[in-house]
Amino acid sequence: MHKSIVFILKHNVDISCFAEFSPMVIQKNWEILDENSLKYQNEIIYFDYLITDQLEVGKILKLEKQDKKLITNYFLQTNSENIYAFGGATNCLAPLSEQLLRIYEDITTK
Repeated sequence: MHKSIVFILKHNVDISCFAEFSPMVIQKNWEILDENSLKYQNEIIYFDYLITDQLEVGKILKLEKQDKKLITNYFLQTNSENIYAFGGATNCLAPLSEQLLRIYEDITTK
């Protein structure tokens, strides 16, 4: 089954491990509608998974925070099961490449 993945990124990061999913990468001018859709360039985009390094996404979706960072599990999954956060949006100290591999591992085992 094909999984639709959208990245909302503040910074350019290597997401090549997700290439098999042909993810959409958005950096500017996005509008979160709910936990499964967003508006980008006047088009509504539906997704199975949203992965972000932006705290703003968490604020909009009212995701759980602690110390001004999004709370995630080991796989960087937020309290919304299809939304993952990494980098500066979390308190995870692992290298970005490892964080993204954890997310990839979790998504591909579902």
